[in-house]
Amino acid sequence: MRKEFLPYLLPILSLIVLFAIFSFNPGITGFAVKDVKERVSGNVVIFTDSNVVIPLNSIVEVSLDEKTSAIALKDFIDKNGSWYETKTGSLPDIGYYGEGYSGNHNYALSLESLNLGAVENKEFHTIKIRVLFNGKIISETTQEVKK
Repeated sequence: MRKEFLPYLLPILSLIVLFAIFSFNPGITGFAVKDVKERVSGNVVIFTDSNVVIPLNSIVEVSLDEKTSAIALKDFIDKNGSWYETKTGSLPDIGYYGEGYSGNHNYALSLESLNLGAVENKEFHTIKIRVLFNGKIISETTQEVKK
């Protein structure tokens, strides 16, 4: 009797499995991860003035929300690829006298070139740009940007 039942076993099991699949109404499943980071694009712009001398060894510090990047002013200007001027002068606010960047110029770099731009997804972002020399603030700008 068992030999007679064997040819029917595979089709019966197949029907039971198909019935179970369709009766439980399955869907396609998978694993997905949402990246909660977003890209903020923009440029960081540094202006020089012919009446002001910014020390050659100054640092540009840029913060985007909680992320901060720092770059030497010389490297910032070099990456920009623009022409620049230097002259001897003073910056009384910080007690500096010596060689520095001057002239009426604009230097801009993208946030991505400063390894910034990927931030948490939120409605407002805070951008802070500081120019520092020996720990003293030469210039500071803070701006809140809406997404």
